Amino acid sequence: MSYYDVLGVSRDASTDDIKKAYRKLAMQHHPDRGGDPEVFKKVSEAYETLSDPQKRQELDQNPFSNFFQPSRRAPKQHQYTINVSLEDAFKGTRKTLRITRQPPCPPCGGHGIQTQELRMGPFVQSIQQPCGYCGGRGTRGAQEQIMVSLELPRGTPDGAQMSRDDITFTIHVEPHPVFTRRGPLLVWERKISFEESVNGTFITCPHFDGPMEIDTRQWGVLDPRKEYQYQDLLVIKFDVQYPSEGAWRCFFLPDINGQCRNNPECDP
Repeated sequence: MSYYDVLGVSRDASTDDIKKAYRKLAMQHHPDRGGDPEVFKKVSEAYETLSDPQKRQELDQNPFSNFFQPSRRAPKQHQYTINVSLEDAFKGTRKTLRITRQPPCPPCGGHGIQTQELRMGPFVQSIQQPCGYCGGRGTRGAQEQIMVSLELPRGTPDGAQMSRDDITFTIHVEPHPVFTRRGPLLVWERKISFEESVNGTFITCPHFDGPMEIDTRQWGVLDPRKEYQYQDLLVIKFDVQYPSEGAWRCFFLPDINGQCRNNPECDP
């Protein structure tokens, strides 16, 4: 399909005709209006060429450059899933993996297509066809094992994908018994007594970057419906353990001697 065909104009179309055709098609196929990005790309490419007098002249002089060439296929990708711990994903790590794959076809480099040049006088036309060595599959020969080193940066999210040559790795972050993650932060749920939630206390968080000593008094009376952020590393949810009915009476009703009115043996 020629650039003239893409815009729907004749070869002797004026500059104004080309501009009008482009505006109409650009409005119709613009991605922001729900159009096809690939069609919009071809329309823009055709207009860029035909609206430039020098490019248009060169195009008309070379009939073979007046056509879109088929795009070269990407090499076949091998897909692997890697399970990593939350700590490794949070802190970053290096993984060395033994991978079994079918090697890419040497003649076509794994693309499955070979390109030949056809010379016709002063003109050269490129022709693409399925690779005759691998039958267009992009792979050839018996399976092989290779070692791949993969660098996971700090904060690698679950579902992240990383590529090495013709291999795509999907990262699966395994659940952790203590922490969950929210973006760059760890989320920690900590049980705390009602008295500690009111009066404050010191708690130690077993954070991946090292133990953190936290004074809860900085937040005043703790509300179990809220979350509390510590520095830029941690979000804490407090699970306040409220006293039972009997314990409430012990907590609030000591006598003048400091003993529980309901149970003299209780030490409030």
